Amino acid sequence: MTEEKRVLFLRGPRGVVLRPPNKKTDLAQCVRAMNDPDVTQYLRRYLPMGEAEEEKWFDGLAERRNDIVLAIETPEGRFIGTTSLFGIDWKNRLATFGVVIFEQEFRERGFGADATMALFDYGFNRLNLHKVCSSVFAFNERSRRLHAALGMTQEGVRRKENFFNGEYHDELIFGVFREEWEPAWRRYRERVAAEKK
Repeated sequence: MTEEKRVLFLRGPRGVVLRPPNKKTDLAQCVRAMNDPDVTQYLRRYLPMGEAEEEKWFDGLAERRNDIVLAIETPEGRFIGTTSLFGIDWKNRLATFGVVIFEQEFRERGFGADATMALFDYGFNRLNLHKVCSSVFAFNERSRRLHAALGMTQEGVRRKENFFNGEYHDELIFGVFREEWEPAWRRYRERVAAEKK
């Protein structure tokens, strides 16, 4: 897709693009991802998702005033996942974030980190959020590393909260304030700038 025809809401320092989801172009891939055990093992979703249900989700996005959901594209324009700030509490300036990269070939390549850094920049510096929260299944090492890179602090544990593959697993609770995230944001941009030299 040519750059001038591309929808772009945010761009990460490494060039990842965040844009509004598009039912026409993204629906089939979302249905596949939300039925892929390799994806859903890290989500609360565990029931099959049909196309009608996913269409309903897309159709309801415009009414969700406390959720900001964005599609993640590679710099070349390939749709690879989603990220969001949801359950936004406008009075207390709090939000919860989530990110999912659909396919293995795009994981561990920095796309999720770039998307999340851009999302946090938007949340803290455009929406004036005070704090962003999240939770992670304890066995999700990749997500735990991302949370550390974002400057997030583990604030608690919900013990044996989630049942997966025949076992109960802890859920780790994280949070970060703007002033805690800013040094991580600065280091991230410096590292990306150094890589581009």
